[in-house]
Amino acid sequence: MGREGFVLSEMQRLGFWPKDSDKPSVAEQVVKRRHQLSQEIRDLAKKQKRFENKEAVLKAYRKERLRKSRELQKLNKAKRADARLAKKLEWKKKQAKDIIYLGEGVSGNLHKKENNLELLAKNHLPITQDVVGLATTLSTTVNELRFLSFQRSVYKKSHYMHYTIPKKAAGLRKISAPMPRLKKVQRAILDELLIKLENSNEAHGFITKRSIVTNANPHVGAEVVINMDLKDFFPSINHNRVYGLFKYLGYSDQISTILALICTQPSGEKVKLHGEEFYINSTSRVLPQGAPTSPAITNIICRKMDARLLGIAKSLGLKYTRYADDLTFSGPASVRRDLNKLFWRVKGVVKSEGFALHPKKTKIMSNGNRKEVTGVVVNEKPAVSRKKLKAFRALLYQIEKDGPKGKHWGSGPDLMESILGYARFIYMVDPAKGKKFLAQVKAIRSKYKPKKAKLFFKPNAAPNPTGIPPKDKGDDDKPWWKIW
Repeated sequence: MGREGFVLSEMQRLGFWPKDSDKPSVAEQVVKRRHQLSQEIRDLAKKQKRFENKEAVLKAYRKERLRKSRELQKLNKAKRADARLAKKLEWKKKQAKDIIYLGEGVSGNLHKKENNLELLAKNHLPITQDVVGLATTLSTTVNELRFLSFQRSVYKKSHYMHYTIPKKAAGLRKISAPMPRLKKVQRAILDELLIKLENSNEAHGFITKRSIVTNANPHVGAEVVINMDLKDFFPSINHNRVYGLFKYLGYSDQISTILALICTQPSGEKVKLHGEEFYINSTSRVLPQGAPTSPAITNIICRKMDARLLGIAKSLGLKYTRYADDLTFSGPASVRRDLNKLFWRVKGVVKSEGFALHPKKTKIMSNGNRKEVTGVVVNEKPAVSRKKLKAFRALLYQIEKDGPKGKHWGSGPDLMESILGYARFIYMVDPAKGKKFLAQVKAIRSKYKPKKAKLFFKPNAAPNPTGIPPKDKGDDDKPWWKIW
């Protein structure tokens, strides 16, 4: 306030100058204005001095601008990080409750989520309103369903293990066995959904309380038996047909797509590039032969075909059954004059249902010859071929006499498992004969089948310097896997 201003204020404080005077004196105004102008002059001088060095001013300005810019960058970076985190959490939350994409070419109907409740109730199927409900029904998670059903064009690891086994006649049969994670979900689909659906009375394959014997029984004593075979039975059913099946049962487009992808496998080939193996798949998917769901799906899809073929059989006075891809017709000798009509009609129905007859696997068996249906002789009663029984009996005798070395039965690599399987087959067809063979085979297995080695060590146990394995009391009565 300056010296004069200070003196003036002190005079007013001490009472020498009245504070409540109406108009200040000229001296007081002059003092205040002088002080104001002096302050402005000092400020202008300071600014003038600062702007005399332009480079320093520009440097200071840039430094301040850079500081503000960096602060703003940090703030924006933090905002973006928070936004990404929030978006990621929201996406994970959404992913845990819904599936909106499963790969190119199969995701078009995932937004359609409306079920047909009437059809689901009619088919006695569990009503799953959304993907979370489907995962709960199958005792899994939404993320697991997404992983198992995602369609990839190129990948390193397959959900299936592929191998071949010899066919009964000739050639190799391709088997696609699902890996444990996929097999668990496929088994749940079978137990919770497919097993509740009705099958046609003519179907006998892979159905509870039905077998090759029940498939052969209707044809016992027939004068003429005709066997036909469907070519490439499982690969003939593609993804679209399986999708249509679940849609027909009442499930939404989204759930039908997921179930169809889990129950089918992509068709492709394995290639090797730079020392690594890759699977390159096409967009087509088919039923795998080896999955637990495949037989049940084929039986449901073939219900209409079974009904049509039964109608053809009845119109010609024949009986009809089906075991997987084996079609069997039987009737009186007069059916021979209608064989062309039968073949023509069956071929038309099979073709219209999306299948094809195998040209080299049609057999016509009549009186005077051995008539077989799915390996069971049906001439007079369900029986096993005498020729095979004789050969099997001779094999067991040779094993008992000379041991299993150099012996084989069927196309299986394990002799003991092969003879046990055939003994069980005999028991299923003819229990009286089969009981004796089973007892004989079990005696042979107990004598020649190698025993599992006992484990005489414990994990993380100290080494035994003597090299003599310890023997605990009661080891001889324990299973080998419990000796620890």
